[in-house]
Amino acid sequence: MPSRTRKKRRSRRLWSALAIVAAALVVLGVSGAAGYHLFSGWRARELAGKAKENFEKGNYRMAWLQINSAKDLRAEEPDVLRMLGRFEAAMGRATALEHYEKLSRKSRLTADDLKTRAEIAARFGDDTQFAQAVEALAESGQVKDAGTLRAARALRQ
Repeated sequence: MPSRTRKKRRSRRLWSALAIVAAALVVLGVSGAAGYHLFSGWRARELAGKAKENFEKGNYRMAWLQINSAKDLRAEEPDVLRMLGRFEAAMGRATALEHYEKLSRKSRLTADDLKTRAEIAARFGDDTQFAQAVEALAESGQVKDAGTLRAARALRQ
């Protein structure tokens, strides 16, 4: 009989140890995933900021590499979407408007964002997109800029 109780104790210890190891692995996995999420967001914002600096300095190749790296980390990060929109608009790509539309759904647009979005909509958007962008610009208090963009759009057509 004593050997049976020893086996039961040994079996309980083994299962307890396995349960502790499993719990530790779950905790490490969850904390690791959260840590990665925080780090990738921070890194994407940092790369978007560096891309903006390089873009403003005229170093377009480096800006393109940095914004694409940021996009690979977090394509839906507001700073990344903002810089993608600006960069693609400067390069004459119609996809720039898509980035600003995503940005407007993700976060509140700044005054500069509203103006840039309206300028992009004037170049690449259809009439509905342009009207929405210009109306949002006018509602933000930038009535003069909205009127200028309406006039410029009318002259192009």
